[in-house]
Amino acid sequence: AMENIQLRGIATNATCVGATIPTPQTFGAFFKVKTILKEKYQLPCEIVSGGNSSAYYLVDNQILPEEINNLRLGDVILFGRESAYYHCYDYLHQDAFILDVEILELQDKPTYPVGEIGRNAFGEIPTFEDHGIRRRAICGLGRQDTDTDHIFPLVPGLTIVGSSSDHLVIDVTDAEAAYQVGDIISLRCDYVGALHAATSAYVDKIVY
Repeated sequence: AMENIQLRGIATNATCVGATIPTPQTFGAFFKVKTILKEKYQLPCEIVSGGNSSAYYLVDNQILPEEINNLRLGDVILFGRESAYYHCYDYLHQDAFILDVEILELQDKPTYPVGEIGRNAFGEIPTFEDHGIRRRAICGLGRQDTDTDHIFPLVPGLTIVGSSSDHLVIDVTDAEAAYQVGDIISLRCDYVGALHAATSAYVDKIVY
């Protein structure tokens, strides 16, 4: 009844909250809406959008229902993987989002904290294994900038040990390079890591 609005189509989504993987069978109710719009309200749907990157495996296996003519593919295009089973595609890049962090401090430190262990700044009770003295870099990035569980060092031999609000601790003992204060460590971001870093006011964004 709204004269200034034209309905071009309908869209559905899966996995983002409920983690339900879309299958050809699960689109039944969605297609019923399309039929009702056309037959009851004379509103043909030009666009029938069947979901996000979690539905791309249907394309890959050639079982996407023919009624669907649109998918909203962020994960596949930007991160080179579908999001239902996390299958990566060799012909796409998984490292399009790189987060560079600067080493602020470099020290040989014990891997097991001295004293009684309680809760950290985030209310968590961390666990530690004693691997002796290791070379650790403190970098200028923390949980206020991104989800540090979703960033991964590009250089072999580097291991993320932990993070505070504004610092990231990386074990550099096994790296081939001899890191110095002021050096840059590059980290690959997955979807969650890139999401947080891209919306942080403290992270500079550079597009190449």
